[in-house]
Amino acid sequence: MKSTVMTWTFVLLLGFVTLGIVGCGGSSDSGNAANDPNGDSTGQDTSIDEPNDPTPPPPPPPPAPAGTQTDNTSGEDEPPSPPPGAVVATPGVTGKGQDYGPGPVSTPVATYFNVRERIVFEVKVAPAMKMFQATNGRFPKSQAEFDKQILGQNMITLPKLPPGKTYFYDAKKAATMRNYDPKDPPILVIDEE
Repeated sequence: MKSTVMTWTFVLLLGFVTLGIVGCGGSSDSGNAANDPNGDSTGQDTSIDEPNDPTPPPPPPPPAPAGTQTDNTSGEDEPPSPPPGAVVATPGVTGKGQDYGPGPVSTPVATYFNVRERIVFEVKVAPAMKMFQATNGRFPKSQAEFDKQILGQNMITLPKLPPGKTYFYDAKKAATMRNYDPKDPPILVIDEE
């Protein structure tokens, strides 16, 4: 009897700690800032007028004939595409704590691993990517830049994957993203070659 009470006390305590870490999904928007179209509650006009440029943009290059490769004139290598079967790296991608089924011991274990991965992907990587975008006006253009500028400079270690799996930064997807979404990041899990 005493063991059962202690087990349920531990499960409830872990549940409250998880809820405190994860949150309830409420909005953190301020009512004052929502009324101001510029997001500035001071009431001052912070918009920037851009000068009119009378020169028209250059015409687009003519399309390449069918069956020929286009020449990359930008001088940069095109980022590689993710291989088929790539999985988006979100909490639970490592599979840790998921094979035990529900129960008074296995549920807290699964929650523990899920919260650890969620902290990495949503609390560490997401703000680092948003800060990089705010500073540079873009997301990292390659796996090397992602590793150095996001993971290295912010001292982030991605969760360890099962043998035969590795992380892949999808620079093509990142180039099309307007805002970073931790639920659909450009970080994928692929099979090692």
